[in-house]
Amino acid sequence: MGNLNALRYHGYEFDESVKENIRMQWHLTVECDQRCKHCYMFVDEKYKSQKNNQLTTEQAFKLIDDFYLLLKKLKVNGNIFLTGGDPILSDNFWDVLEYARKYSKILTVDTIMGNSYHIDALVAKKLRNFGITTYQISLDGLKETHDDIRKSGSFDDALRALKCLHDAGIDTAVMATVHKDNCEEIIDLYRYLSKLDYIGAFAFDRMMPIGNAKTVLGDTLLDADKFKDMLFKIFSYEVLESEHKVLSYKSCVSLWKPLFYELGLTNPLDKSIKRYYGTCFAGGGSFAVLADGAILACRRLDIQAGKYPEERLEDIFIKAPLFVELRNPTEEASCKCLLQYNCNGCPAMKYAINGTLNGKDPDCWRVH
Repeated sequence: MGNLNALRYHGYEFDESVKENIRMQWHLTVECDQRCKHCYMFVDEKYKSQKNNQLTTEQAFKLIDDFYLLLKKLKVNGNIFLTGGDPILSDNFWDVLEYARKYSKILTVDTIMGNSYHIDALVAKKLRNFGITTYQISLDGLKETHDDIRKSGSFDDALRALKCLHDAGIDTAVMATVHKDNCEEIIDLYRYLSKLDYIGAFAFDRMMPIGNAKTVLGDTLLDADKFKDMLFKIFSYEVLESEHKVLSYKSCVSLWKPLFYELGLTNPLDKSIKRYYGTCFAGGGSFAVLADGAILACRRLDIQAGKYPEERLEDIFIKAPLFVELRNPTEEASCKCLLQYNCNGCPAMKYAINGTLNGKDPDCWRVH
């Protein structure tokens, strides 16, 4: 559980030492083989802009240059996570992997989050040779449920690709997007995956009611007590039954911290210190770049903080009001329970439901 208590301090100034890597989640393209019911991407003018104004190869290379310069300025290392759509469908995909190698001492492109359809033994080997260490594919339930959400046949093809990637020496990760219609099946999915020796990690996020998740699926807000029960069942299985322990604890999005505190497994920082740590990394430890250069603190936090290349990446990251606000949560705007300073809920969920970054996480079961 060390990752739950990582001392990621907020409220820092940029002349201080930032200890953790900065992750850029880069949505190279909106091209995709699937049309998932909950997809955040297929929305009105924003989707059209990403489809019609994808960064050119030259602009993509310049973005890598500028990210490298930002890391040098802040004296930290960085990672680029490539995603989409399906990033392999981007005309720039292999060029980006090749170009980023020049900065490999402090900047790595090591994680792909994509689909399975273009993965075979040769592609998996090529990815490994380019330094890709992790490939993440989504599964949103057992076969029938997943195929209904994503695409017919996609469950079986995901497992095929994950085995192929594993055989090539790439760590495999499965991500589930949890909503009220598949919540009760996630534990069964995890039981199934934990028995497969080629699955390296399993994590899940709550569905955010934006994009298709709002317009197609409608009300996606989970019942807080039901979500807590799901967390407890999965954790109990991981600890007491599973021999192949691959559960990843994504702290703010999945609300593990409130559960672990109530189970007596963690002890929050003394509130008298009044300094945030271990809360959401959005706008500090991570940010997102969309295919057209729009900069977001988090892909699920539907607020544009800036636009590249019209604005310098360094200026957006350091000076954008949204990023500054996320790095410096105020007492008045925060959750008010005992875990305020090392949890504070998910900003994206707060904004999606309440239209503000303030207040309690709508899915949290704790009384405030």
